Amino acid sequence: MLHHSRDIFAFFSEELKKLPHAFVVQWTLTHWYVDAQASLIRRLTWPGGNKTESLYTLLTDMQKHSSVLGAERHGVPTAGIPEDLTRLREVARKEIGLWTTQNVAHMGLKRTAQLDEGEFNAAIDVLGTLLKKYYLLVRGAEPGSVAPPLPR
Repeated sequence: MLHHSRDIFAFFSEELKKLPHAFVVQWTLTHWYVDAQASLIRRLTWPGGNKTESLYTLLTDMQKHSSVLGAERHGVPTAGIPEDLTRLREVARKEIGLWTTQNVAHMGLKRTAQLDEGEFNAAIDVLGTLLKKYYLLVRGAEPGSVAPPLPR
């Protein structure tokens, strides 16, 4: 979903650049896109509490109960889970999580975090890689690809 949304956003952004006076539409599209993507990044990387469902908590559960959720029963590799959890923590620690908390999830907070486009896209790439790896457990099926190609 993250990659697909990025492709759709890029397509419409390029099309809007061709239109005169489309600034307000471009600005609105950009805000919707960034808010939605940042929220999903925050959600997937959230270590949360007992009832939080995220990719982070799934990997933590897999690490604790590898015989139930791992390779022995579902063919999902468990050897790289510590490294994958580290990658998720790195994504969550970057400004994206703080920016989303301050600007989307809890609007009353002081807004000090900055959102970097490179870091934002790198987070989408990391999560896409990890979601593809653990797709069987997340969706119950094998992935064709993380982002289906857009029709042209």
